Amino acid sequence: MFKKLLAAMGALALAGGLVAVVASPAYAHTPTISASCQSGLSVHLVDYSNFDTDPNTIKVVVDGVTKTDGTFGDSFSQTYPFAGGQDSYTYEILVHAADNEQYTFDTGVVSVTDCATSVTPAEPTKTDATCASGGTTGSGGYTIPADQPGVQYELFDAVTNSWRAVGSGTYPAAVASVVKIEAIAATTGYKLTGTTSWTFEIAAPPSDCVSDSIAVAPTFTPAICSTVTPGQSTPNSYTIHATSGAHFQVKIGSGAFVDTLPGTYGLGSGVSTVTIQALPDAHFQLSGQTTFSYDFPAAPACLTTVVPNAGSTAAVCDTAHPGQQTPGSFTLDAVTGVIYTVSTNGGASQATTAGTHQVSNGTDISVLATADAAHGYRVDGSPSWHFTFASAGDCLQDAKWVKPVATSESCLPDGSAGGGLGQLGGSVGANHLTTAFITIPSTTGIQYAINGVVHAAGDVVLAPDTYTVTAAALTGYQLAADYPVGGWIEVLTSAQACGGLPTHPLVDPSATQVQLQCFAGGSYTLSNNLSDPAAITWTVNGSTVEQGTYKLAATGTVTVHAVANGPAYGLEQGATQDWTFTFSAPANCDLKTLALTGSTPLGWIVFGYLLLISGLVLVAIRNVRRRPQQE
Repeated sequence: MFKKLLAAMGALALAGGLVAVVASPAYAHTPTISASCQSGLSVHLVDYSNFDTDPNTIKVVVDGVTKTDGTFGDSFSQTYPFAGGQDSYTYEILVHAADNEQYTFDTGVVSVTDCATSVTPAEPTKTDATCASGGTTGSGGYTIPADQPGVQYELFDAVTNSWRAVGSGTYPAAVASVVKIEAIAATTGYKLTGTTSWTFEIAAPPSDCVSDSIAVAPTFTPAICSTVTPGQSTPNSYTIHATSGAHFQVKIGSGAFVDTLPGTYGLGSGVSTVTIQALPDAHFQLSGQTTFSYDFPAAPACLTTVVPNAGSTAAVCDTAHPGQQTPGSFTLDAVTGVIYTVSTNGGASQATTAGTHQVSNGTDISVLATADAAHGYRVDGSPSWHFTFASAGDCLQDAKWVKPVATSESCLPDGSAGGGLGQLGGSVGANHLTTAFITIPSTTGIQYAINGVVHAAGDVVLAPDTYTVTAAALTGYQLAADYPVGGWIEVLTSAQACGGLPTHPLVDPSATQVQLQCFAGGSYTLSNNLSDPAAITWTVNGSTVEQGTYKLAATGTVTVHAVANGPAYGLEQGATQDWTFTFSAPANCDLKTLALTGSTPLGWIVFGYLLLISGLVLVAIRNVRRRPQQE
């Protein structure tokens, strides 16, 4: 009785795709079975007794394939998805209950139907025949829609009297032909709805197919100058453009019309008139303009104007090589189509290439430029140039001399820093005598000599004596105009015997300024706190001067430098050594009318750093002498 109930419920699931439920008392043996096209088959068994000696068994078959065949305990639950793409599915479930044969059942083969997907096929279309060019009739055709899932179109083949598959696209068909098309389900799992077959007859066009056409106007191209080759032009030409349903005839000047195919035709460079007429082909009629005429002018001369140019560079002194000069030169610009001829000192003219050409001093150069007319060039007029080249002179460079510095012997305590090159006497714990020397400066373009003997730059050790130091310009140089004639007289004195050294006081130099007045000149005064002129060596604007007062009548700047005359003297610590005085005219009077007098300091340039070293030596000596007193 229970098996019949399950079979009846399976049939109900087949008819409605609904859930089939098989129930027993809540306290034992509850099977639940459901099936649908989308969800598949679900089997749930609960509240079964479990006996080891006689277990429960179950067998599930889906679409003829066994999915489960085995034992289970007090419950069983599993879902079996359907394969998909089918219109219907089948299943059978066989269950053996171990404790009571009353709950053993077999559903039999149950079907789940109406699972196919509904598709409405798109409608094919037809195209009737139309007129083609030249009086012919173009074929019609039919169009199969784009592919749809589950839809396959078939075309009836009247020759074989059979249907064949046809893909999407447009296909030709003869006039008056009948086209039969049907749609079928492409695969199982789909079912078609709506119209599934169509029949078309391809209709012929209603006329005799005479076509309208408009002649394409020809193109007339007059000669123009070539942009590539000077002196040449493109030819006069005309172009006939192909026109569907038309042919052409051409007449040159007063000649006859001649059939001419589409294309481009040259006429040369002469004057001429070209007439072109368009005629209709069979089954065509032309509308619009059909006759075209053009008067061609003569081709232009097409000469290209060029602009030549020439320039010159005079000889100049070579700053990198004193005493030498770079030669003069003339330059002819490279211009296509220009020919240069050059005459030197009135001689015959010769063709000369473009570029830069050097010439010697005293040379006259005449340049004439002409056009290369044979190759299509011309120049305006007859451009010419004349150049005269003069010498740049001896090109000597001024060499600024520097006064050599003389350093006499000095006596210093042992262990002190001296200004000389070495010791000449003394003993341990006593004093030592430094050497006398003349420092030759390193000056570009000048060599120095002591008593006529050339010496390189540096310290030249000499015996105490009187020496003459002279400067001479090297090749390519000349001594600056302020070089003292005869050079410099330098006296190297010998130091006192290196015994006990006398103590000399430290000196503090002073320089003061009196500004220019309306009716009086300005002045500056050089002095020191010891009132001893021999204690300080003064330089003003690089020249050595005596201590005292100097007047100035004109505006200007005075630079003052002071060094102690060592080793007998040394500078006070922190003493000022440099001053700069600027003398300017009063703002409220005209100094140009004043008769002011004064004196200008003159002297020799003395290197301040050497004198400063001498002062430091004196400071060192005094410190040595003071130590015994302090002790």
